[in-house]
Amino acid sequence: CVAQATRVLQKHGLGRALAVEPLGSYVINTIHRIDRVDDTPLVLKGQFIGGITGWDLSQELAAIQVLRGGTSLAVPALALLDTDLDLFAAPYLIENYMPGRSGLSLYQLGDGPTRCHLAAELGRVLRSIHDCPLPEDPVLPLLDARHWRRTVVETLFAGDDLHEALLNLCPQLEEAVRTCLSVAQDIPIKDQPGLVWRDASLHNTVVAEGSYDLQGVFDFQSALRQRDDDPTLYLVAAM
Repeated sequence: CVAQATRVLQKHGLGRALAVEPLGSYVINTIHRIDRVDDTPLVLKGQFIGGITGWDLSQELAAIQVLRGGTSLAVPALALLDTDLDLFAAPYLIENYMPGRSGLSLYQLGDGPTRCHLAAELGRVLRSIHDCPLPEDPVLPLLDARHWRRTVVETLFAGDDLHEALLNLCPQLEEAVRTCLSVAQDIPIKDQPGLVWRDASLHNTVVAEGSYDLQGVFDFQSALRQRDDDPTLYLVAAM
């Protein structure tokens, strides 16, 4: 509600809420847009299912900070993590609302050349993320992606709350994923460590009005880094 959103904003010196709009309730998150009095909108992202290996709001904050310093990509300028649990029963992240058109909606409505352009744009974004220099001790989980098949299974089908929620959403998902994993080819080895954006998809991008170039990227809650001491594989598992 507006009153609760105002309490959150005032706690962090971000003004007062004018309106609150739910942007969706996902498997482990709830997300709201907060319009503010005399200021630009914000997004409040709460993590109501916690303790999932490789999926945490602290990873999103860390990835945004790394990308701000190491790329020219448009990521949220504001990213503020609150784990106090004094106003909500779950940690939450406050970010800038990124205006524009959804890259996925443009892709779905576009013709062949438009879709090819957007696919190339997503490839450009991924190249920039993969080439982003990493600090020596980032707050990002280490991933030995040589075992990527096992990582996918352990993350999605561990018999926890996430597993149950996924089965409720799509009972056929687990069988389909396991079938795909059994026939999937290995991904080429890359020698240098890099940032891995595991939710790389056009639905996590925005395009400025009048353009078809990706202007913003978001949702890095599942971001990881490769292990530094072994040659590993790039894993981009779009969920």
